[in-house]
Amino acid sequence: MSNWKFSRKNFSKTRHVNVGNLTIGEENKITLIAGPCSIESWEQITKVAEMLKSLGLNYLRAGCFKPRTSPYSFPGLEHEGLKMLAEIKDIYGLKIVTEVKDATQVEDVAKVADVIQIGAKAMWDYGIFKKLADLDNAVLIKRSFAATTQESCQMAEYLFNAEKYNVMICERGIRTFEPNSRFTLDLCGAAWIKKETNIPLVLDPSHAMGYSYGVGNSTRLPYKNKKKILGVPIFLWAANNLSRVIPRGDIYIDSDDNEILELAILNGFNTISRPSYLANNDTDGNKLLEWEASNVEDADIYIQHLPPMIFCKKETIQKGINAIRSGFQSTVYVNEEKSYIWKDEKPTYDTDNIPNSYNLKPTTTECMGLYVVDAKAFKNSKKRINKKYKIINIDHFERNDIDYEDDFTQASALAEYFKRNKYEQYYEGIETIYGKLQ
Repeated sequence: MSNWKFSRKNFSKTRHVNVGNLTIGEENKITLIAGPCSIESWEQITKVAEMLKSLGLNYLRAGCFKPRTSPYSFPGLEHEGLKMLAEIKDIYGLKIVTEVKDATQVEDVAKVADVIQIGAKAMWDYGIFKKLADLDNAVLIKRSFAATTQESCQMAEYLFNAEKYNVMICERGIRTFEPNSRFTLDLCGAAWIKKETNIPLVLDPSHAMGYSYGVGNSTRLPYKNKKKILGVPIFLWAANNLSRVIPRGDIYIDSDDNEILELAILNGFNTISRPSYLANNDTDGNKLLEWEASNVEDADIYIQHLPPMIFCKKETIQKGINAIRSGFQSTVYVNEEKSYIWKDEKPTYDTDNIPNSYNLKPTTTECMGLYVVDAKAFKNSKKRINKKYKIINIDHFERNDIDYEDDFTQASALAEYFKRNKYEQYYEGIETIYGKLQ
């Protein structure tokens, strides 16, 4: 190793990497590179760029081509994302760091990126390295999660042998036996690189700080959509409700959780990988439906069924469809008695002259788990509830919102009660979705 071009024995100082008018690797100077794992929308990447600029940072890192472990995960916006990065670069003057996942993308990425990242899954792709050797762009090699530090440095040596020296190594974490974290950040390996090589080192703690399951979900009852009632995951209860009325081929299940997407496919449903910024408690329902509508073929009616409303009857959904077909633009589902079981929630939207829990009737509780909307009206207004609405009554068993552990316990007890007393209207067809109920 002493004869290798990266050896500290041959170079007393860390190599400097020039990125335009900026330098990475200077002694006693720390460079911060920040940004999202992947570009998910123009709104998202613009907000990130504005924040970085306000903090005085110079480098934006965001992925366009995302090689995912699961085929059901969001693969990135690809060339559309690359166009966004080019615009961000022009508007904000930030240096762009983004990755390539195979050699065919190198030339396109090189036109936008100041630093071309070789992702952990592509670290041993020699075709990429061969293409990069002829370019002026700086290169960031991310250590593979199954590679030694020496092996990642040896990949840099391929570029050094081609007389390309503006190269950095990124330590981003490796797989270990720890089950509760996705990766373990190897600080000992990082220290070895600093001691034995002259390659500038970038530390990426984001992977090592991530849990081993999906992050987008309710923080009140984490991963609630995968919790089982009568042996069936909650999200499949909602899917079953819809499948009583419309064909499975017209039903899409979207989630940021790979396990949910895989189960949905196994049970015959379409899937869409939902970006994490639309998968949390603060997600705007109108924004979510807008995103969902943009990912499916044209339809006359949109039905948005949130998983926690597990006891919805087929007649309830059909009434909403009939209302839209008869000329209404939206439905508002209400329960005309205060539920003694479910926690009341304030409506999450604020629209002029639209009913809510406080101006319908004193005893009316709005159900926010089901929306049936005219597609044309929604495209015009971007709102699930439009002024020409139909109020549809539901019973207090249908109007539920599994949001807390107590809610889940109560829903489980109700399901047992319905099964024992053969109240099949609340779970009809569920066995065709997930087999025999436990």
